[in-house]
Amino acid sequence: MIQKLGSKMLTPRFELTQNPQFVILVIHAPYTKVTDAELFFHGNDFKFFSKPYFLRLTLPGEVKENGNEKATYDAEKGTFTIKMPKMSPGEVFEGLDMITKLLTPSGKISAASPVIEVLDSTELKEDKDDDEFDWQIEQIPWSDDSTICGEKYGFANERYGVCTRLQEELPDLVDIKNPDHKSIEERRKERINAETAQFSDDHYLADMYQTELIQEVLEFQAPWEKLYYNLGNSGNADELVSFTEAEREQMKKLPKKEYLLNKATKQTLFLGLVDILYAYAYDVRTTEGEQTVESSWTISKLSATLSWLEVFTSLKSVTITTVRRSLCYPLLRNWNLAMKLIKDTQQILSLGRNFVLKCLLKIHDTLNDSDSRYVLNDLYITDYCVWVQNVKSKNFMSLAKALEKKWSLVENSAAYPHIKYYY
Repeated sequence: MIQKLGSKMLTPRFELTQNPQFVILVIHAPYTKVTDAELFFHGNDFKFFSKPYFLRLTLPGEVKENGNEKATYDAEKGTFTIKMPKMSPGEVFEGLDMITKLLTPSGKISAASPVIEVLDSTELKEDKDDDEFDWQIEQIPWSDDSTICGEKYGFANERYGVCTRLQEELPDLVDIKNPDHKSIEERRKERINAETAQFSDDHYLADMYQTELIQEVLEFQAPWEKLYYNLGNSGNADELVSFTEAEREQMKKLPKKEYLLNKATKQTLFLGLVDILYAYAYDVRTTEGEQTVESSWTISKLSATLSWLEVFTSLKSVTITTVRRSLCYPLLRNWNLAMKLIKDTQQILSLGRNFVLKCLLKIHDTLNDSDSRYVLNDLYITDYCVWVQNVKSKNFMSLAKALEKKWSLVENSAAYPHIKYYY
């Protein structure tokens, strides 16, 4: 079922080449949802849609589908490569580098108007057939040079301009407004103010006395708990964890990358991982292992890394933030549950690289099923899935021990439940 186009979509960067048999189109479309990509070509018309991008071209020659056409996607480069058979093999298509002409809808040249006229988006009319696109909307060629250079975020703080580029199509991608123009400190200050404003005394007190429901959630045996208790007998966490065939196929599709990271950057990545895994643990525990349509919201909302592009500098700041967010946003807001989730996160990390990767792959799947949050995979989770494969399990276990110590200090505090420490 082809989706309706919004009034504004992004036109991706593209290049056209040819040989005697084919016209070859390479479309650069990062942060796209590949599983929903659709394309059509026949005669002089070419149409491509993969949210948040669309591309309509008027080709200088005719192409056709004859069984020899081919389309591939390179996850590492974020590019689609489409080979379209020529209607007349050997014909030379002239003007494949004339971008403006290629983007111009056919039939829009007139002696009584400018040489090239593109319909304004306000003239867009809804199709009677809900299964068809109205492709006659404004296209403005986009290139990397048009992306603003602002504050960075994403995995290892390597991205910028993404939110500005996608904010009209995906306004709910992150909670912070205009992150490309705000420093890490400004983002953090806004996040803390938003959390404090969101905290509800009534909701917190109600969940404090909803003991039956909370107890069921606390008693649920999460997938990592049994493995964790068996860890003492094995001594080797990676030997306890194996990957399914589906997970192996998922890993094959990950980009092939190497990361040159300094020690400080690695530390922020580990701390961000604690934040993300805590949010994942909340979703698993509160749904008793059965994900729901709200799972992508839950994970992204509870994780300040994903929802506020936070960059953590200490384990203390991570634990404070994760507990705060679990007490002011999701359905169940309970101190004992928040403490249990810290322990869950510690156990996940104790199980080493393989189990951490399994969790990240599941998060990747969950976000990929969302209409907008799949972009968070491109910003964070995909790189995390690649990076952790090169991290030694002992590093995760060391982090787990530090987190366990932090959890013990908080839970056993004389001021327990110590809610004022967080608000």
